[in-house]
Amino acid sequence: ALCSRATSASRGCLALAASLFTKDCTSFPLFPGPKQTVAKSALGDLMSLEQFGIIFAIGTITYGLSFLLNGPLTDRMGGRRAILVAAIGSGLMNGLLGWFVRDYILSGAKESPTAMISALYAANMYFQSFGAVAIVKVNSNWFHVQERGTFSAIFGAIISSGIFLAFDVGYRIVGATVGTGPGGVDATWWVFFVPSVALFAFAVIDFGLVKNLPSDTGHVDFDTGAARLSDDDKPLPTLEILKRIVTNPIILTVAAIEFCSGVLRNGIMHWYPLYAKSELVLNGGHFMMQNWGLVLFVAGVTGGTFAGLVSDKVFQSRRGPAAGGLYFGMVIACIVMIFSLGGTEPQVGWIKGEVEVEGQEERVPLTTLTELRSGDLILAVNGEDITTRAALVAILDADGTYPVVVLRGGQRVTISVVVGDDNRKAMRFRKNLVTLKDFEVAGTARTVIHWQGNWAYEAGLRQGDVITAVNGEAPSDWGDVQDLLKTDGSVNSFAVLRGEENRELPVIYPSYAPQTPEFRAKYMKVGPVQTLNPYVLGAIAFFISLCVIGSHGLLSGTATMDFGGKRGTATAVGVIDGFVYLGTGLQAFALGYLTSNDWSYWPWFLLPFAIIGFIFCLRIWNVKPRSGGGGH
Repeated sequence: ALCSRATSASRGCLALAASLFTKDCTSFPLFPGPKQTVAKSALGDLMSLEQFGIIFAIGTITYGLSFLLNGPLTDRMGGRRAILVAAIGSGLMNGLLGWFVRDYILSGAKESPTAMISALYAANMYFQSFGAVAIVKVNSNWFHVQERGTFSAIFGAIISSGIFLAFDVGYRIVGATVGTGPGGVDATWWVFFVPSVALFAFAVIDFGLVKNLPSDTGHVDFDTGAARLSDDDKPLPTLEILKRIVTNPIILTVAAIEFCSGVLRNGIMHWYPLYAKSELVLNGGHFMMQNWGLVLFVAGVTGGTFAGLVSDKVFQSRRGPAAGGLYFGMVIACIVMIFSLGGTEPQVGWIKGEVEVEGQEERVPLTTLTELRSGDLILAVNGEDITTRAALVAILDADGTYPVVVLRGGQRVTISVVVGDDNRKAMRFRKNLVTLKDFEVAGTARTVIHWQGNWAYEAGLRQGDVITAVNGEAPSDWGDVQDLLKTDGSVNSFAVLRGEENRELPVIYPSYAPQTPEFRAKYMKVGPVQTLNPYVLGAIAFFISLCVIGSHGLLSGTATMDFGGKRGTATAVGVIDGFVYLGTGLQAFALGYLTSNDWSYWPWFLLPFAIIGFIFCLRIWNVKPRSGGGGH
């Protein structure tokens, strides 16, 4: 069961791979969705954020529509077969994605990879859509209604494990494969190969262990107490099953609640880290930023366990009260969230510039280790023009002193870059080197490599500085500091108060550096003092995630078994999960628009869906399936 649901991790693999595709793109274009990431790799030369948006949209649409086919199909073929189809199909597609990405990188192909990756990813998402319906279908024959709260806890843990694998383990795979490919490129294709291998391994395990019915293992089948679609519970035609499911008022009510769950779950899971990065400008080492996948995993396990146990032990297997309680918690949390977004001061709260060097007790400025400066464009090394980032990284992997030609302030300058075991790690070439394609040098468009360095530190800013003016205007918060910054390559004037001393800092922000707020903050490597401890908002995000994953597992994973009937469980799950993804789509479009204007709309947008979900929970407060049957 874990295998088929964990295929959701491969969705994270694409988002993760997209981070590798997009970080080095020429103009750092804005992608307004929640899948922005900051990992950097040789794949950065291959795909823009716009292309990733197309791929992800195609996959998501495929996933949502596939439920209409795969729900009834799973009811006919059985959950065991569907689990094997999900694992083998998704494993094969992940393997093909990894193979294609590897071949594309190493071959140096020029044509766009969008069409092929879109097709493979859409196929992958089709097979993934069997996952949830297959799990629920199998377990509907093994858990009595009075025991299914326990399954809800398991289901919530499975959902959370997929999130954890995507957010945390995927990044560790990328980190472990840096520079391990031929020619020194980052072997990021393993972010697809590892899930592929895991899925095939679980397919073998599931083939031996998963059974549709207790009688398949020598036990006695029993009446689970679930509702029945017909009086004699005989098999029904697929269209008849679908008709009875979509006209069942209880299933439709659950679907409406789950529509709200889609809005709330993704409205927090995807948008919290984006807000933390772009508006609060938290340091990447902040606990909530560094461990968001782990936070969601803990929230999911806790919420699923609470919802399941309370439903079975306190409310006699009624799902409405437990889900309603969690939704009421979300209503309160969204209201508190309105006043807890926090804000920033125009004061430097953290800044990156000093690094640890082997053999030295104290951290030293990066600028003392290299003659490279933030904004430098590397043209040549050892007299040879540089055309790829991977080639440059491969050169700098060896100890030595390298004559490097850079474009600095429009002028060609030759500098010496000394590389050795004592400073290579501190210089972090793979993090600081970014590819710029088709950059005009002396009238010729060519590829250059941008050295990012530590822009704010080199500009003269230091922790504790109060920024009193940017280009003659006083900022009220850190957002104003960024908005007032001229990013066209002209000189900025920063007025800062350091202690009791006023200083003027002339600062140039390169026109080829990131232009969007989130990526600009990442490039500047400096962040503000917070008006409110960011852990307050983090705690609210954790609590809402706990509530929404708990209610989602209880309704999508358990109520569907209760009311879908033995013959229609998978169809019910498919219909309800389809509503989840309708909610996901709505929040993506709506919050993308609203937050681009004002982030204060974020909790206000979520609040009505929490209220509506709670009201719908009241409608099924006392509902239980009309069927008897003993336990096992």
